[in-house]
Amino acid sequence: MQTQTTCESCRSTGAPADVQLDWLSTARRLALGLLLTTSAFAAVVKPVLPVSPAPVLSPATPWVAASAAAPTKQLAVFIELTDPPAVLAYGQTLKATGPAAALQQLQPQALRATAVSAARAQIAVNMTAQSRAMNAVKAAGISHTELYRVSKAMNGIAVYATLADLERLRAIPGVKSVRVMHPSRPMSATSVPFISAPQVWQGGAVPKADGTGIRIGIIDSGIDYLHADFGGKGLEADYKALDRSRFTPTAKVVGGTDLAGDAYDGSNTPVPGPNPMDCYGHGSHVAGSAAGFGVNTDGSTYTGPYDSSVPATLRILPGVAPKALLYAIRVFGCNGSTNLVPQAIDWALDPNGDGNLTDHLDV
Repeated sequence: MQTQTTCESCRSTGAPADVQLDWLSTARRLALGLLLTTSAFAAVVKPVLPVSPAPVLSPATPWVAASAAAPTKQLAVFIELTDPPAVLAYGQTLKATGPAAALQQLQPQALRATAVSAARAQIAVNMTAQSRAMNAVKAAGISHTELYRVSKAMNGIAVYATLADLERLRAIPGVKSVRVMHPSRPMSATSVPFISAPQVWQGGAVPKADGTGIRIGIIDSGIDYLHADFGGKGLEADYKALDRSRFTPTAKVVGGTDLAGDAYDGSNTPVPGPNPMDCYGHGSHVAGSAAGFGVNTDGSTYTGPYDSSVPATLRILPGVAPKALLYAIRVFGCNGSTNLVPQAIDWALDPNGDGNLTDHLDV
């Protein structure tokens, strides 16, 4: 089965119902616009609509109805600030020079370096603005628990706060909007053969494509990188010996991070760590569907060939792009939901955290 993670949109609590914004999809569009084509970046950036004073919630959603009935219950909310995210500065700098200017005046490396400098400068501006905003929140005596800050894919802070305090948060200088975050929950559907992936691996009518050279970020519950589907042996002894305080990349899962911690369930404070080992199972399923090697009937890793001759008798069939490299970005604990997806998208834009967005993941 091919697996995908879906998320109902994080609904605005301040815009009229007919113009409510899906802020998480906006973040994804920003990131996707950068990854697909920087020259078309402006096309995916949508202006944020103004919010009205009164919160508007959809009573059809149980968690919204329950929260509206209990205004002192803490919810995960995203405080978006007025300054743009770094990905905008990066993309707009490239677009401002344009292809012609790049060819006539700047070499590609110099052009990219200019964009990197612009992004790093914007990150610094955003970090300062975030500190200023949170100091104002504390000074106003607004009860909250900070979850995380992002400055690359979005510019804002995720916090737990009460519904009754949303208007006070909106009144903080530098705040553009405050939106309740709808927790993401895992679900799965469809299959690799259904989309004719084996035919694409083999080539023919279309160029051969098996994932070689592509880096995929799996934003989910982590990846069981010791599993045979990802090149491991899957032995019980390996799991018992695993040191969760550190992460050693493998030939398939070449990077990643744990933004959640085992005990995080979407309603408490995450405890990040370095090791994105999966204790939920869904992320490993997604990773396998995206880029698993496949598993032979004897439990060993399938090593190819990747074409239409792949045996249907394999214990686990290969993923859509079996030669792609994986990054495990863990946003789920061992149970529950998550509000960490924006932070994961931010991480995927800059895996090593140096402010240089040229190392962004491909998918």
